Amino acid sequence: MLLVTTIPYSLIFLEPIIQKLEEKARTLNASGTDEAVEVSQPRGDNVHWLVDRWATVNIGRGLTAGVAAACAIWAGVGGIRVAGVEVLAEAGDSVLR
Repeated sequence: MLLVTTIPYSLIFLEPIIQKLEEKARTLNASGTDEAVEVSQPRGDNVHWLVDRWATVNIGRGLTAGVAAACAIWAGVGGIRVAGVEVLAEAGDSVLR
């Protein structure tokens, strides 16, 4: 269930950065802009800065997946109560309590 949170996370935090990068790709390809012009642009408009920002924000998706995996392992090994059902790892079955 926790792994599903990566979808809204991506849409909220990563999509704006991806859109800026795609716009940069279109404008740089259309204008044939030199790399030197790109370096002289402000920090927020620089492709290098946008890619670094994307990588930093993308760490959150990896952390979410890691937490989801840890919760799944914990639920499988130690047993956890989920939605009124206690999962007993030792017995290998579920018991309503």
